[in-house]
Amino acid sequence: MSTKISLSQMLQQIEMTLNTMKMGIDLYKDSQNDRSQKDAGLRNAVVFGRAVTNSLQKLRGTELGKSDFDSWYRPWQTKLKEDEGFRFLYKLRSQILKEGILETSSKVHINHLDTSDLYDLMKKTPLNVKSMFIGDANGRSGFEVVLPDGSIENYYIKLPNYIDVETSLEINKVPHYKGYYNNNITNTTTLLDYYYKFLYTMVADAKLKFLMK
Repeated sequence: MSTKISLSQMLQQIEMTLNTMKMGIDLYKDSQNDRSQKDAGLRNAVVFGRAVTNSLQKLRGTELGKSDFDSWYRPWQTKLKEDEGFRFLYKLRSQILKEGILETSSKVHINHLDTSDLYDLMKKTPLNVKSMFIGDANGRSGFEVVLPDGSIENYYIKLPNYIDVETSLEINKVPHYKGYYNNNITNTTTLLDYYYKFLYTMVADAKLKFLMK
């Protein structure tokens, strides 16, 4: 069931959806976040980015009318369909919603770590530590601890600020190409920033076209 709202209300809701996409991008780009948080940010950015264009098409049913909307939307739709990265993200969105799958690769880069840092950290370890690890499959750090029965469990910690570790997460097979704004798309971050910029411009143009008449 759809709710009948005005053109200005619809555009306001679309802006909120765009903001939700941006929040997903920010969550993904935050270097302090672990893999699970970055993954959540990626999924939100991809899904809500597509929700922006879906919502824009709902303007056709407002007082604006089908003819005026289609004449404005058609050139934007052509750009969306012709752009390699946008097509890639559209397929990802369908994969996330239908299968719950987002194929990614992660790695950990240690920007700063010396022996004195490790020494200070080891003084705060739990008992029966077997080894320390920095950046597991989920970007977390901690210690392997031997339990009384001989089994080993991971004891997770938050690394202190003096140990500079950066966790990265990349969507697999991101296309490399030059976008509409003459910017180079080379990884997940550049693709998402480009996608957001395009959608932001598209929404701003819709407001200018339909609310300033």
